[in-house]
Amino acid sequence: MKKNLIFFGSSQFCLPVIESLHKNFNLSAVITQPDKQLGREQKLTANPVKIIARKNNIPVFTPHNVAQLLGLKIQLSTFKPDLAVVADYGLIIPKKIYALPKFQSINIHFSRLPEFRGPSPVQYTILYGLDKAFVSVIKLAEKVDSGDIIWQKNYPKLNPQSETSSSLYQKLFSAIASDLTSFVHDYLSGKLIPVRQNDDEITSTYKLDRQNGYLPWLYFRKAFLNQPLTLNKKEFPKDSAIYEAMAKSVNPAQTIERAVRAFHPWPGVWTILPNYKRLKIITAHLDNQKLVPDVVQLEGKKEVAFKQFLEGYPEFHLLPASSKAAKSSL
Repeated sequence: MKKNLIFFGSSQFCLPVIESLHKNFNLSAVITQPDKQLGREQKLTANPVKIIARKNNIPVFTPHNVAQLLGLKIQLSTFKPDLAVVADYGLIIPKKIYALPKFQSINIHFSRLPEFRGPSPVQYTILYGLDKAFVSVIKLAEKVDSGDIIWQKNYPKLNPQSETSSSLYQKLFSAIASDLTSFVHDYLSGKLIPVRQNDDEITSTYKLDRQNGYLPWLYFRKAFLNQPLTLNKKEFPKDSAIYEAMAKSVNPAQTIERAVRAFHPWPGVWTILPNYKRLKIITAHLDNQKLVPDVVQLEGKKEVAFKQFLEGYPEFHLLPASSKAAKSSL
C-alpha cells in the first residue's frame, strides 16, 4: 500500500518534486501560496503547484498566514498522512502542523547544512563560487533549517562559469526529484538515521531584498576599469551579501560577476550613477580580472547591450569616481 504524503511548496521549480510524489506515493493534499494578482490587468492567478495539483484532483489548501495554516490542522489530520515533504513553500510551518504526520515532516534545502542556513542557499552557492551544489534533507524543527540531517548529496554544477540562481534551482529540483522516492522509502522504513547538525559549522544566508543587489558606483567603476579596490563597509547597505563576499575574496571583480549571476533574476545587481540614475547589470563576464558588462538596463529604459549603452552614453567613461550621489539616493 502506498504511503500517504502531503506536500508544502509554491514555486514553479517544485514541479518535478510534486510530480514524483504523485507518481510514487498517495499524495493526499497540497498546501501552497494563495493566488496572486499578476500582469498589467492584475488578474488573480494560481501558482504552478496549485495548477498541477488541481489537474490531478489533489486537494489544495492556500492559507494566507500562519494562523490560517494552524486552522487546517483538523482537515489535514483526516488524510492520516505518514509524512509531509516541504520544498520552497513560503511560510514557517508551526510544530502543531509539521508534527502532525506519523513520521512528521522533512524539508529539502539546497546546501550542505549546517552551511548556508536560511532562505538563499542557492544564491550564496554561486556568490561564493562553490565547485559543487549540495542538497540536504532534514527533519523540520522549530528553529529554521536546524533539524537533524536525514540525507545529503552533492550535485556538480554543469556550468560553473555561467550558472544563475534560477538555472541552478531548476537543475537541483530536477535532480532531487529523481532521488526522492528512494530516500523517502528508506527514511520511512528506518534505513536512514537522522544525524544532528554541528552547530560549530553554522553559516547563514539572508532573504534577499532589492537593497542586497546594490553595488556602490565607486566599486563598479573600479572593477570595470580593473583598478585596485579598498572596501569600506559604510558604503554598502546593512547586511550586504555582496560586501560580505567581496571582503572574503581575493578577486572582488570576480565576486561582482558571480553576484550578477547569483542574483538573477532577483534582486539583480545594480548601481547608481553620479547623475542619480539607476543602472542594472543584467549579465557580465570577466576579461583578465576586469569586469565587463554584457547587458545593462538604465532606469526607465529597456535592456540593451553594454556597447549600445556606451554609444548613447559616451560620457560614461568620464563620470566621477565619487559615490556620494549614489549613497544619498538609497
